[in-house]
Amino acid sequence: MAETAVGPVLLVDDDEVFVDLVGRHLEAHGFTVVTAGSVEATRHLLETGLRPGLLLLDINLPDDSGWSLLRDSSLTAGGSPPVVIMTGTQIRPERLREFGVAGYLPKPVSMALLTSCITRFIRTRAGPE
Repeated sequence: MAETAVGPVLLVDDDEVFVDLVGRHLEAHGFTVVTAGSVEATRHLLETGLRPGLLLLDINLPDDSGWSLLRDSSLTAGGSPPVVIMTGTQIRPERLREFGVAGYLPKPVSMALLTSCITRFIRTRAGPE
């Protein structure tokens, strides 16, 4: 399966109900999901060998901003996965380009749109099937 060829979806969000809902939905659609509730937990996962195929990143996290994760070398340690910002905060397109973000999904996000977005990025990374 293409999803496992490039690594799991790393979902970084501190809203436990949202994480549970999205995680169960994505797993039901065949994706492997790893979750983290803070920037520090995300850095730890990446520095200890996690190589996600895609990073779904909330901007407003309890210990730091998601932008700080995009500024440092943590993502490089994780294989530089594409990043999709998924947040309730309005973000200007210029800001997304500045950080090389692959996509932006404003919350609340439809599960169909989320699944479609992830499938597109995972298949792109895995190559043609």
